[in-house]
Amino acid sequence: MFDHNSSPLKLTYTGERYYNYLMQIIQLDKQLQKEFSEIQNNDRGKIRLGLALWRGSCLLPDILPSFTEKYPNIEVDIIEGKSNFLVSELLTEKLDFAVMNLPTNMDFSKLTYDTLMEEQILFVGNKNHPLVEQARSSQINSSGYPFLIFPI
Repeated sequence: MFDHNSSPLKLTYTGERYYNYLMQIIQLDKQLQKEFSEIQNNDRGKIRLGLALWRGSCLLPDILPSFTEKYPNIEVDIIEGKSNFLVSELLTEKLDFAVMNLPTNMDFSKLTYDTLMEEQILFVGNKNHPLVEQARSSQINSSGYPFLIFPI
């Protein structure tokens, strides 16, 4: 490692290579410690977000740019799928959060949920169709539309 024939001592070629690698290891260790600190302070991390198939195109353009601006070091992995698939991914801890309609067969004992919003979805059909006739004879909601309740 050292050339003992010189005064003062000098590194051999092997010693120089060893020294260079040690400096890289020290730099990597500093970088790793910085990342660990950022993760601990929630300044760096990863969120695995599940979205119902058509929700992503509605929600992400409004939410994602401001989120990534506010938290530039938080990586967001997005997985789209049907509600039952998203529930399965939540239960197996492959997702952290999901935005979806609540399926009727959801196991609420193992998950926590909160209602973000309620919405009305208009059902449009031929006025002679039996479901449309049934809706016309049913109750009127606060928006003035007749309504039907369909299990999801």
